[in-house]
Amino acid sequence: MDDGQGPSSLAYAPSYAGRWSKLKPGLEKELEEHLTDILGFEEMTPVQSNVIPLFLSHKDVIVEAVTGSGKTLAYVLPVLQMIMKRQDRLKKNQLGALVVCPTRELAVQVHGIIQSFLLTSDEKGEEQQGDSEPSNTIAAKVSGALLAVGGSTSNPGDDYKKFKEQGSDIVVGTPGRVLELLERTSIDCKELEVLILDEADRLLDMGFTQTLTSILRLLPKQRRTGLFSATMTDAMNELVRVGLRNPVRVVVKVETKTTARDSKMMNGSTSVNDKRTPASLDNHFMSMRAEHKLLQLIRILRAESKRKEDDLPMRKAIVFFATCAQVNFFYKVLSPLTQMEGLKLYSLHGKQTPVRRRATFDAFVSATPLGSASSVESSSVLLCTDVAARGLDLPNVDLVVQFDPPTDPKVFSHRCGRTARAGRRGRAIVLLNKGREEEYVDFLKVRKNPVKRYDYLCDGNGEASREEPQEVDSGALQLHNDIRKLIRNDRALYDFSMQAFVSFIQCFRKHEVSFVFRERDLDYGAIAFTFGLLRLPRMPEIDRWRKSKEAESTEGEKTLLFVEENVDLQALAFADKAREKQRQEGLEAKMTAQIANGKDSKPKKTIEEAWSEQKARKDRKQDRRDKKQRKRAFLAKQASEQGQEPVNGQAEETHEDDDDMNDWAEEERLAKKQKKDQSNKEDAADTFQFDDL
Repeated sequence: MDDGQGPSSLAYAPSYAGRWSKLKPGLEKELEEHLTDILGFEEMTPVQSNVIPLFLSHKDVIVEAVTGSGKTLAYVLPVLQMIMKRQDRLKKNQLGALVVCPTRELAVQVHGIIQSFLLTSDEKGEEQQGDSEPSNTIAAKVSGALLAVGGSTSNPGDDYKKFKEQGSDIVVGTPGRVLELLERTSIDCKELEVLILDEADRLLDMGFTQTLTSILRLLPKQRRTGLFSATMTDAMNELVRVGLRNPVRVVVKVETKTTARDSKMMNGSTSVNDKRTPASLDNHFMSMRAEHKLLQLIRILRAESKRKEDDLPMRKAIVFFATCAQVNFFYKVLSPLTQMEGLKLYSLHGKQTPVRRRATFDAFVSATPLGSASSVESSSVLLCTDVAARGLDLPNVDLVVQFDPPTDPKVFSHRCGRTARAGRRGRAIVLLNKGREEEYVDFLKVRKNPVKRYDYLCDGNGEASREEPQEVDSGALQLHNDIRKLIRNDRALYDFSMQAFVSFIQCFRKHEVSFVFRERDLDYGAIAFTFGLLRLPRMPEIDRWRKSKEAESTEGEKTLLFVEENVDLQALAFADKAREKQRQEGLEAKMTAQIANGKDSKPKKTIEEAWSEQKARKDRKQDRRDKKQRKRAFLAKQASEQGQEPVNGQAEETHEDDDDMNDWAEEERLAKKQKKDQSNKEDAADTFQFDDL
């Protein structure tokens, strides 16, 4: 939920906007009682105090507020109140409100918040009145909410059946599934009161523009519309022109006062700066050599899990990576390491099945916090991509680490916003390679995301130093060797390592802050060392990097820390016996097929096909020579019998030489054609290739 963890969070809230009774127009009595008695929210946040009255006064709104500021309740409460205050109840085929979210996880979360109002109030009514129909509850006035998301166990037909049978007044879902539902001719959208686009800029970034336009065409123009996000983009202007009428823009900022000592101003004045992150968030950066990056991640997690803020222990952490392949790889190799003892890992990314994603999400949310008597693990760590960066409320997250800075700079504040929510304190750290990447700190400052330095950690106990050691950290060498040992014993990990490395390079090339994150500045050897690769994959980028390093080595450069191993892929087996058995059976079947076709068991090279063609041409030439030889013998014999001079043999030889020259010209033409075709194939294959068998 986007609005805190209960009454205890209020003690750490930097600012609140008063009690709910101050709202004008005010909330229905049932809603206010539910907020205070059930949820424990005695006061509203600034975004709620500004947005709710506008919505209830029939205004369209565009809301931009920092993450964790309470945006979800800012639209859920008006949606419920608008339906509750209708004079005539909606019919079963009529839709009253629509909430569109970019991801299924966020849609599930919003649907759960709405259901908490309906189910809790319904239970309360039953307790008071027994079996009689509850008359003074939210559930008595709102006919439920339907969840319509892709990738779930239900299909569009099931969504339609539920809507038709239950008559849900509110639909919450993802764009594609919502459009499929609304296109049913029997669904009446004419009575729709309000449309909400949550994380509106993300909806556009994910390519839902056309789908959203189709949804808007199916909805009545006389409605209330709200766009909510922590960041807004220029692309929003087009959607605003299509779907909103004279909207009111609400921007809730966090202001920090900077004294002369902090800002180094000489006049002793005080300046006020805007921030895009919560005031209760400590935002940091750490810079180190690429070889130490993974080691520092582990030491940060261990040190922060032992830290205590305001007598509250650290509970959970989230680590963001750039790609799904990286999440898979690091989850596999970090989990069994002794360096991770006391840390329970979870993995979440967009290429997992919906069932797996949901199970991981629920397991991480319900994980036992540190300090509990029943706790087995000291801290829970979620390794994920940006699929978990927006909108989701993951309770008790005290630390966010960005292993890879986001390719889209707008995502930075969303990632940080997974902690320090609704007044809770939190810490966020972004890891940067030394050198040009440190300029990212100035870039973040310009974008109103200031960060402070986080000192290099010398060990896992939290001992810090302002200066990174000149020599490679012994802990990094040990970590590198441990990962390599795991990879040598499992072919699956070898494949995961290659995929993770290549996906990172490809993603890095697409970085929007390319003037800071430049491909030519990457040290591929250092990155490969961090990933624990046994050897580098075949990539054009690697070839260019090798040539540059060879040129540098002639000028006295130090030997690379990363040393490639000679890997026999045919002997490298899967640790999973079933997969290894399947691989061996495949190799045997391939060898048997080659023998049956009269071929060598070794893979044929392209040159062998060219050789066979050449041999055929030589055979054809020999046949022509034999024919000509027989013809000359016949003509010589015939001339001898008739007493004539023999045919000029030199002339015959000349014709034969002409035939030979024609054959060689044909071979040259074919050779040039083959070379051209090979060149075209190499140009088309300007991507990595696994050395797989």
